[in-house]
Amino acid sequence: MVYRARDTRLGRTVAVKVLASHLSQDGEPKRRFEREALAISSLSHPHICAPYDVGSDADVEYLVMELLEGETLAARLARGALPLAQVLQFGVEIAEALGKPPKAPRPFAKATMGPTARVPARERARC
Repeated sequence: MVYRARDTRLGRTVAVKVLASHLSQDGEPKRRFEREALAISSLSHPHICAPYDVGSDADVEYLVMELLEGETLAARLARGALPLAQVLQFGVEIAEALGKPPKAPRPFAKATMGPTARVPARERARC
């Protein structure tokens, strides 16, 4: 689950991704969560959110990252199919972001794009 939160120390709005506590007990979801944090920390691109912090508190795993404004992919698709040109543009942007060499050698995890992925606000106008 991803929540909007306020970083009071730095005065910014952030996204906090939390791994459900029942999943934290299972090794594979926790390892996948950690791989995701490592993967995004090794990339730097305008279309990939920047990680700010990762950790656990009271057996709850969390990842604090840049908040990307926009509607979810699921909400956008509920309005109808994306135009082919937009799908191709998203594909190019994803390929460019993933094609950049990592900042440091780290294990790379498969990037996922699911129904809760955000369509950046700057892209919504073109959809």
